[in-house]
Amino acid sequence: KNLRYRMERDLLLYKRVFAALEQLPDRERFIIEARLGFTGFLTLAQVGEQLGISKERVRQIERRALKRLSIILGEG
Repeated sequence: KNLRYRMERDLLLYKRVFAALEQLPDRERFIIEARLGFTGFLTLAQVGEQLGISKERVRQIERRALKRLSIILGEG
């Protein structure tokens, strides 16, 4: 029973996170997915290279996107 509850809770969380990601602008979503392993774990430099921006700019966009996600998910 406890395992089933945890699995259902995790599935709901998973759905909430993906729904929140879909609300982000494309570039922000790409950065979050790349940095958190949804599309493979990429470094700031690797993401920046793919987007043609500096790793510092990637860090700034990532920070903004995480803040938006926190607000969307009702945690910020």
